[in-house]
Order: sequence, then C-alpha cells, then structure tokens
Amino acid sequence: MVINNKAELAVSMIKSSKDQASTNRISPWIRITKELQRRIPKYSETMIDSDSNISYLGLHITHDKYSRLIPSLLQKFKSIFSVLFDGDDWRAFFDPSYKIHIDKNWYRNCNISVTKLLAVDPTATIIHLHSLELATTVRDEIEMPVQELVSEIELATYACGGGAERASTVKEMTVNQVMLHGPHLYFDLVHDKQASVMTRKVSPNRKQMPPSLVNCFFLFRRICLALNLDGDGRVIPTIPNRQETMILALCRHLDLDPHDVGLPELRQFFAAISNMAYSNNNKVVADLAGAKSNNHTHAVHVKNYSSFATGLEYTRFKQFHLLLGEAPYSAPSKQSHRHPINESDVYEALRFLLSDNEAEFHGPWQCTIIYGPAVLSHTATS
Repeated sequence: MVINNKAELAVSMIKSSKDQASTNRISPWIRITKELQRRIPKYSETMIDSDSNISYLGLHITHDKYSRLIPSLLQKFKSIFSVLFDGDDWRAFFDPSYKIHIDKNWYRNCNISVTKLLAVDPTATIIHLHSLELATTVRDEIEMPVQELVSEIELATYACGGGAERASTVKEMTVNQVMLHGPHLYFDLVHDKQASVMTRKVSPNRKQMPPSLVNCFFLFRRICLALNLDGDGRVIPTIPNRQETMILALCRHLDLDPHDVGLPELRQFFAAISNMAYSNNNKVVADLAGAKSNNHTHAVHVKNYSSFATGLEYTRFKQFHLLLGEAPYSAPSKQSHRHPINESDVYEALRFLLSDNEAEFHGPWQCTIIYGPAVLSHTATS
C-alpha cells in the first residue's frame, strides 16, 4: 500500500514501532529509570556540627584544618618566594618595621617600595619591588615552584575572597577587575552565567584578598612580569602543561585526598563557610514589638521601613577571613597615621632653616614649638 499523506505515514511508523517486541521490553525500563532519577535529590545539604566541622557527601573537613588555611597559605608563599627570588630583600615586604609605598600604576609596572621606618633604623633603607631579581635557575625554564605559586594565588582568590567562587571565573579575571583600596585588595568578578544575552546589567561580585596575603600578590606580580607570564592580560597566567593545580594545593593545606575532591565539593565547602560568616543580613529590621511601636504590621515595616547597616560588607569579609585563620585587622581609615620623627632629624632640619650648624634648641620656648605644651609642662615639673 502506498501512503501519500505525511500524517498517515507518521501514524503508520508509530504503530509499526509499538508492535515491535524490543519496544515492549525497553519501555518499562525507561519508565523505571526516569522514576529513579526523579527521586534522586537535586542538592545535598552540607552538614555543620557543633564543633564547626563541615561534611558534604563523603567529604569531611575539621575546624582545626580549615581555620588554619590563610596562615598555611602565607607560610607556603614565603617558602616559594625563598626559592624564586635571589637574596632576602623580598622578606622586607613582610616586615612590619617597613612602610609600603604604592604607585597608582602598581599592577603593570610593579612600582611598589618599602621603607624602613626612621624610628627603628635612621638609615631608612628603601627596597623597590621592580628591583628584586629572580634566581638564575628560574629564568632558565618554568619550574615547579612557579606552577605552585600560580596555584596558590588562584586558591587565595578562589577560596579566601569571601565566598564560594567558580574556578572558571577566577581563571578569566583580568587586570580591570583588580582594585586596591588602602591596604585592601579587591576583585570584582563577573560570572559567566550572568553575562548572557538576556542579562540587562551584569552585576560584579566583589571579593577581598585576606590582608596578610596582599603583599604575596605584589610579589607574585613581580614574578609574572619578570617571566612574561601576563601576555594575555589575565591575572592568573596560563602555563602550558601545568601539573600543579589549585585542587592539589588545597588538598595539601587541608590534608585531603585529591581523588575524593572536585570543584563541586569545594564550592559546597566554601559555601558552608559563607553560611557561618554571613549569617546576619545587612537588612536591619525591628521585630514584631518594634513594628507595633511604630503602628505598623511586621510585614509593612519590613517592606517599607527597614534599614541597612553601613560598613557590613567589610565586616563580612573580616568574619569570613577570621574563620580561615586570618589575624584580626581594622577597617581602612582615611586618617593619616603619623610616625615618630627622630629627634636628631628635627634639630638638623631646624639648623638648616636657620643656616646655623651650631644652633641649640633646649629652651622652654623652643621645646614648646617642637614638641608641644605637654613636653613643656613635663619639663617644668621635673
């Protein structure tokens, strides 16, 4: 029989396939597997016990391990820098007796220096970041320490920035997404899933490098420029045949088996850290009694009369870093900090102004001008 109508042909094909014995055997199994797939939970909850230990599926990370992550990263960075740099001048960037000076174009030219404070050393030693030389063995070829350094920087950005981040977003980060504000280093990351055709406005997600690791990032930039590793403009350089990965680096810090850990497990783990650090919302709302005191229902008060706590973003970064072992630090302030000036430098400057190398300044009036009334009153009582 010849069928000319396409609709009749389709019906005939469906009827013929239903009559096949193989279809009758396969169809029940398809229905069963679909039902099993439907019953599998889409997401597994991360469990946090009373001791702040975190468990997700077969992954268990104790509090004493992840609460030392940032100090462990800092120690690893110093170990790598001791191999990559020639000499010990790089250690001044971790010495609290040095004051750091940062140029506005610090990222591209490494125009950063540290100066020995006069109150500690009158000679005022100055060390420039761009003058630090690498070890000769490093210049010959890209060795494993460089791969380890890249993995540790990637880990510090991925894991310690303030929340669970996508690894692909970190790898694609460019210089335009790096911002230095006072002593704090921020990364404005844009997720690939947000940057779609349907998205009207791409909202960046701000991350903050732990303050104790900021100078590590500066030294990392010096190595990248010396080895020409930033040709494509990405912050995380691309190294061919890279054997050291971010997951391997994190597993060493947390004493985990790399075969049991993947990027989905890591996102769940650091999301759990975020849940503990960001448990308080920045939306400040009165309770039911407070709403009634304003002659509002609670719903109306929440919708129209809520407040927002200022500076909470900084507080959250700080809380997140503290959970990972960062030492307590203060919020950035616009107030300039005055360092004590050596007394001999003050006298030398005054003699220069008076063009008199023999001038002395020990009288009451001179002490008042130089040191203020407090010193004068102390001198009078003594």
